[in-house]
Amino acid sequence: MVLAHSVLRAARWRRAVLRLPAQVIRGCQVRLSPCGGLGAVTVGLLRPVIVVDPRAWEALEPAEREAVVLHEAAHARRRDGSVLFILRLWSALVPVPSLRRTVDAWREAAEHACDRAAAATLGSPCTVAAALVAVEGSRHGCRGAPPLAVLPVAGGAGLEDRVQSLLAVEHGTTRAAVPALAPVVAVALAAAAIALTVPTHHLVETTLGFLLSSH
Repeated sequence: MVLAHSVLRAARWRRAVLRLPAQVIRGCQVRLSPCGGLGAVTVGLLRPVIVVDPRAWEALEPAEREAVVLHEAAHARRRDGSVLFILRLWSALVPVPSLRRTVDAWREAAEHACDRAAAATLGSPCTVAAALVAVEGSRHGCRGAPPLAVLPVAGGAGLEDRVQSLLAVEHGTTRAAVPALAPVVAVALAAAAIALTVPTHHLVETTLGFLLSSH
């Protein structure tokens, strides 16, 4: 399975990254390593590690570095890597288009949530927005993304909307909130399993097997 191969490659990459010296930013350990143009990522399922590309790190001001680290720390705290892995596993086992759309919607909501968490801790939504733009600018010309780089801090079609949302908070204007998608995800997974008669216990066992094999 492609997903299993990606998880094993990610586990090897994570172990290599852990051998690098760590900086402590806002109480979080950060390691600098090429991220294949992703800028900054959280890698690992049960014990996430924050990795920032040196090229992106050099492009950031000190406060923007804190913003990036706080964003990735929010992913780690929320266990977004594990959630995304489970959703991808379900999508692979239950290839329903609506489930894949739900995964994409969940990722967008997760990014917005981590942006807001970083802005609240830092006290400056504008700084978080500037960090997103700076990281995105540093990604050009980079190739070879690491396997299963869980959730990059920037990039993707939602970047402009994320920046606008942060600026709206900075200026006190109102924007539509990103909905909490946990109930939607749960219903979609259950419906897909029932519709295709996939044994729930098999999915749980397979998920746990992948989680354990990655460490």
